[in-house]
Order: sequence, then structure tokens, then C-alpha cells
Amino acid sequence: METRSKFEKSDIQAAKREVIKLGQDQGYLDEETIMASLPVAYMLPDEMETFLFTLEMMEIEVRLKDGSNFERAARLRIVGRETD
Repeated sequence: METRSKFEKSDIQAAKREVIKLGQDQGYLDEETIMASLPVAYMLPDEMETFLFTLEMMEIEVRLKDGSNFERAARLRIVGRETD
């Protein structure tokens, strides 16, 4: 993927670590913070979904723009996939 080459994998990993630290410090993350803090345009959908799952496993709450809590359907919406 051509656009992906503009960011090194280490840059993406560093951004993920910063977002995780913020989430641990705050106790939660909101959707806007995640989208603004990560180079989402340079991440594959599977990579983004795995990251969101990692947050869930670390018990970092993800809040959506409407204030509701994160669910799998929302995770798939964030990464640009259709839900069943």
C-alpha cells in the first residue's frame, strides 16, 4: 500500500504506546482522541481493529462521540467495516 510507506512501523508503534499511556492515565479514551492521535490513514483496518481490541483487553474504556461505551459494532465502524 503506497500511503502506508510514508510512516515507519516504529512511528505507528510509538503513537500506539502514547495513546495507551494516555488511556491508562485517564482511565478511558474517546473515539476522537484515538482518531486524532494515531496515523489512521497509514494503518490497515486489521491493525486498527487489533489495537482497539488491545485497549479492550487492557481494560481501557473507549467512549464514542455520543458518550456511549465502546462495543464490537462501534469498533468495526471505527475501522471502516460493515457490521452484520
